Amino acid sequence: MTTLTPPFRTTPAAERYVLAAAGCVIVALTAAGFWLSYAHLAEVAGRHGLGNAPERQWAWPATLDAFIVSGELLMLRASLRRVTDWWAIALTATGSLGSIALNVAGVYGTRGTTQIPLLDYVIAAIPPAAALMAFGALMRQIHQHVADPATPRPSDDPHHPAAIAAQLLYDEGQAFGRQPAPAGEGPEVR
Repeated sequence: MTTLTPPFRTTPAAERYVLAAAGCVIVALTAAGFWLSYAHLAEVAGRHGLGNAPERQWAWPATLDAFIVSGELLMLRASLRRVTDWWAIALTATGSLGSIALNVAGVYGTRGTTQIPLLDYVIAAIPPAAALMAFGALMRQIHQHVADPATPRPSDDPHHPAAIAAQLLYDEGQAFGRQPAPAGEGPEVR
């Protein structure tokens, strides 16, 4: 006889632990991506006119990265209001694409030659792209937590058709007050 197990249901505590772990990884990835991108853009600014003004050299990337942060926060606000804010999307896209483009454009030969290996460009593009993706994931998690924190899943409602069907499968007929016949032993047919 095959015994079916009840449908897998996650506990709220398990979901909180997984969400907290994912949140920590996302925050670390966002911070690392922004830091690496920011530092590279500051180096680029230093090589192109701001090398004699360290304060301005380090402030310059903020003029670009602030677009990303403000755009993402405005998109979060818009989604909480259930509207589309095209200016917020434009801010985020401008900041993100600008950061990626300037990080890549700021690559210079690392081996003392005029030829720059393709990998140098890829390495320059990854931190701002990772920061974009991670910050977007962070905003999505915040939105899901804030927007509708107690939305029950269909499987949480014992009267939902999916839950009833799952229970019937699990019960193998027990819901009708009878025990299932062991495999291979059906009712006698005369």
